[in-house]
Amino acid sequence: MKKSLSLFLVVLFVICSIPSALAYAAIEDDYVFDDNDDGTLAVFMYSGETDHPLVIPASYQGKAITTIVPPAFYNSEIVDVQMPVSMKKICTGAFDSSWITVVRFNEGLETIETRAFNNCSSLTEVSIPSTLSSLGDGAFSNCSGIVKVGVAEGNEYYCSDGSAIYDIDKTVLLLYAVKSSAQEYVLPSTVTTIESYVFYSASSLKTLYLPETLSKIGDYAFYKADKLTDIYFAGSEDEWGDITKGTKNEVLSSVTMHYNEVKPCDVHTWNEGEVKTPATCTQKGVKTFTCTVCGATEDREIAALGHDYVSSVTPPTCTEKGYTTNTCSRCQDSYTSDETGPLGHDFGEWTVTTEPTCTQAGEETRYCSRCSATETQPIPAPGHSWDGGVVTKEPTCSEDGEKTFTCTACSATKTEPVKATGKHTAVTDKKVPATFKKSGLTKGSHCSVCGKVITAQKVIPKLGKPSIVKLTKGKNGLTVKWTKVSRIHGYKIQVSKSRKFAKSKTKTFTVKDQKKIKRTIKRYKKGKYYVRIRAYKVIGGKKQFSKWSKAKSIK
Repeated sequence: MKKSLSLFLVVLFVICSIPSALAYAAIEDDYVFDDNDDGTLAVFMYSGETDHPLVIPASYQGKAITTIVPPAFYNSEIVDVQMPVSMKKICTGAFDSSWITVVRFNEGLETIETRAFNNCSSLTEVSIPSTLSSLGDGAFSNCSGIVKVGVAEGNEYYCSDGSAIYDIDKTVLLLYAVKSSAQEYVLPSTVTTIESYVFYSASSLKTLYLPETLSKIGDYAFYKADKLTDIYFAGSEDEWGDITKGTKNEVLSSVTMHYNEVKPCDVHTWNEGEVKTPATCTQKGVKTFTCTVCGATEDREIAALGHDYVSSVTPPTCTEKGYTTNTCSRCQDSYTSDETGPLGHDFGEWTVTTEPTCTQAGEETRYCSRCSATETQPIPAPGHSWDGGVVTKEPTCSEDGEKTFTCTACSATKTEPVKATGKHTAVTDKKVPATFKKSGLTKGSHCSVCGKVITAQKVIPKLGKPSIVKLTKGKNGLTVKWTKVSRIHGYKIQVSKSRKFAKSKTKTFTVKDQKKIKRTIKRYKKGKYYVRIRAYKVIGGKKQFSKWSKAKSIK
């Protein structure tokens, strides 16, 4: 696969700068992917072209791409990104300080973590999908260019008025369009928290209306909101003092505060209203109207609709009664009226429909003249008439034979067993010695006629391989101690100055007693030695060897 020089340098930087325990899963052209614990992939780095919209792939080598982790698009010059349908999570710092202006979030995205888009000053619009369930505090911190925000219809966790994004209950303000031209903004009366960075660098906002329910303002929430001059707080001055205010909100000490104030609205301007509780045939409904100026709401009653019954006649049958069904076209409520009894069947004479056989009963049927219903009754089977029978399979030493009888009426057959003779012809199954590669078999026998096993052969495990337990040096020489291997004739020990046991630097020693587990080798020179061992056995006049043990070294 072809790689650019820039990608090579990026990958080299990543490998050198992250902990050694972390390893990227794969590289595909301009991407570096990392493995997630659930078998999916995360975009770990991108170093491709930035002069056209980027469409992130949905999968790589059969694995779904579900996550973006830092430093994937850190300080990236990409300005337009389309998320794949597989994307589930964007992690903290994934787009930190990027030049991004447009992010096309996918339906299916579930999480945007804290500061995921930190310092993306070119980002102009944020529209979160209906599937997002977790939006971190300050996920779009210091994004000073946002003009418009929104939440897709159907999201169960967040909502938006076009200027800001709240949790679904409007208790937490998470994001504000700080580049909006609006000079005034009114928070809903339910808000308790303004998260960090919400009004960071608000360029036009001069006047702000805050509800008395407010209890917390996050760090940097009003940092660089330099045009803010007036705050109208619905609570008292003491209540304002009780609000927890995070760091870097110095502008709050310089604005003009107005206490016990709400946005005035002498005459409400109601919208077209939204049905809160639909009216049914039997219950009243509720429609909520909202003032487009101050946000006040008013519930109005919707009268019950009443039933709209439609009649349908069901005529009687032989077995079912007749009646009229009256069903409401709106709610499906129903009742019946004008019931009549069933007519009963009108059966004719019995006729044979299936002739009986030796083993199966026949059948005769009669029919109803009105509804084609039927009644049936059986005609008993007469049974077989068997002949004297013929031997069709001779018995053997272990298997029964067979005698076949034929019905003189229908040619059906039945069989009866002829007992086996019970005498086997034994044949010896030779012993197969075990080797280092294969297991062997003990001596056995079987019947040459029927193949029945008379004496079963048992598996002899394949021969084992020794391993070095200990190497020691002493006055008497170099001592090698190893694990004992059963059913062999001896061992071969190699001592070498070469780690790869080069022939010129290696000596081989033979131990002809399989019971021995130790050998001292005299007259060796000082220095580092490598030692390995293997077992051997003479089978059919030839020596067979196990694999060499793992080599050990000693200085």
